[in-house]
Amino acid sequence: MGFGIAIGAIGTYNDLTYSISKPLEAWAQVENQLQRRTDLIPSLVLVTQTYARHEQEIISLLEQSHQVYLQAYTQEKKLQALALVDKAINNFQNYAATNSHLQASQLFINLQYEIAGTENRIAIERMRYNQATNAYNQQLQQFPNVVFAKVFAFKPMPFYESSDRNIEQ
Repeated sequence: MGFGIAIGAIGTYNDLTYSISKPLEAWAQVENQLQRRTDLIPSLVLVTQTYARHEQEIISLLEQSHQVYLQAYTQEKKLQALALVDKAINNFQNYAATNSHLQASQLFINLQYEIAGTENRIAIERMRYNQATNAYNQQLQQFPNVVFAKVFAFKPMPFYESSDRNIEQ
């Protein structure tokens, strides 16, 4: 009887270990796209400096958001840093919408395509992460997994909810 429980516990542990790897793998892809997006910030700074020397506030916020994101090493800290990145990009895009010289720049146009493509990639990877997280969290709730998950300290993973793109200025 005890041998059967031990074999069941080992099997469940292995299944849960495999299951948790899926959302972790998906989160790594989300981080790749978030990093790609954050890496566009120096280009935003360059475009802003070229066309708007007097817009130091936009430049400062872009540079600050880039540094805050690069210094965030946990999932939670990165998600917090994204609020500042979102605000900086939003401020830049609002500025660009009112600056006809900037809108006519080929560098700006190319950058806008990069940003749009990256936002689409983030949305796809966020969806994949949430799907993997959902599957893992559901597996934690199934019997006998629910019993062994507590014993082995497996915990539900959080979903990645999109931040509001209309962040107050």
